[in-house]
Amino acid sequence: MTRIYSAGAAVKGLIVDSTGAALTRSTNQSRAQEATFNGQSFNISTGIINLTTAGESGLFYYKHFEDQALEVDEIILGLEDNGTDSNPTSLMTITKNPTAGTLISTATAVDHLVNRNFSSIAALDNSIAYKGAEGLTVTDGTVYDEEYIASGRNKFYPDIVLKKGNSITIELDLQANAALDLDVYVSLFCHLKQGD
Repeated sequence: MTRIYSAGAAVKGLIVDSTGAALTRSTNQSRAQEATFNGQSFNISTGIINLTTAGESGLFYYKHFEDQALEVDEIILGLEDNGTDSNPTSLMTITKNPTAGTLISTATAVDHLVNRNFSSIAALDNSIAYKGAEGLTVTDGTVYDEEYIASGRNKFYPDIVLKKGNSITIELDLQANAALDLDVYVSLFCHLKQGD
């Protein structure tokens, strides 16, 4: 076996065996985990929005104005049925770079925009995050994805990157009976990309 040296000192734990294989111990950490450790990851959440009417409602809007790019790790759309429709059909739409609609012009701040590192005071100070309400609209942009969702906690891993000036909305189109009474929320788990 051969021990590897760096600047004249043995590198702890790195050995090359007689077949040429490097033997070492390592720790793997995702970039999202590293960003959380460094105070660069966030949870952006609308809080609870009540829907009582079938049709489309804009639920969430985010426009990114930070210098570093933002990577969306996970989107959670929670849907709790309080009425008698035990399985309403709901279509979630993610829209890329919208600029118009009452979701945007109403401009109601989200309930929660928090750093996922509880010791960090870093924030998304330059960006905009709005929560929606029943019947609010998104009237332009490009549809990025559409997904049928069920009651409960729906998770999506969209692998979206937002650079300065990019925006995203999430809408929900409900096709349900007259007894509709739903509590919904959107949470976006994201991190600032290092070196961008």
